[in-house]
Amino acid sequence: DLYYKSYNCVCVMFASVPDFKEFYTECDINKEGLECLRLLNEIIADFDELLSKPKFSGMEKIKTIGSTYMAAAGLSGTAVQENNQDRERQQAQIGIMVEFAIAMMGKLDGINRHSFNSFRLRVGECAQLLGSLNINLSLTV
Repeated sequence: DLYYKSYNCVCVMFASVPDFKEFYTECDINKEGLECLRLLNEIIADFDELLSKPKFSGMEKIKTIGSTYMAAAGLSGTAVQENNQDRERQQAQIGIMVEFAIAMMGKLDGINRHSFNSFRLRVGECAQLLGSLNINLSLTV
């Protein structure tokens, strides 16, 4: 059994809520931080919910670490495929990943309105096109 697989066309995204660290406090008012963690759980659950939409079916959540969400596109195909469609597939994956990031921002805006917060989302994406060319995208809103 292989412990790993190699893929030619994968796009990885890290999205974090950088202000959450300052928001999190442990005091009596928020039950020693429990209410802060409930809000973070709501944010992550809303991001997870986006993955159930058909247009994001090729995306996969990898993990969350604190207030950082890691996802990837391109892991659902067969490993190491060499063909002329790799560049087109990679470009499509990057587009879907950007749409997912925009949808995440929309979800966070809704949470901000309901919780009277002003969290921002910082997103970084990295894609490797055909072995040597890397595309790095980042934005903060």
